[in-house]
Amino acid sequence: MNVVLPLPVVPQLAEAPTSTTRAHVQEAATVAKEFLDNEDGLEVGNVVTTEHPLSMIGAAALWSGWATDPAVPHEPTLVVNPLMP
Repeated sequence: MNVVLPLPVVPQLAEAPTSTTRAHVQEAATVAKEFLDNEDGLEVGNVVTTEHPLSMIGAAALWSGWATDPAVPHEPTLVVNPLMP
């Protein structure tokens, strides 16, 4: 199973981070916390399911050489979508 988590991207800015940058970092932290708090039962809370998955992250992994199994793009992908506080 592929796991999709947005990672915080903190740009190297000469100026102070904008409210948008802070919001993205907060969102990433919220998703990471949701993942860690519920990692034993994540499949139950997956917000996206399909009978015949096509994973773009799996396809990218295959294209880049990170994966070599041609079945990887067809593995289910876990999408974590917590309720924002």
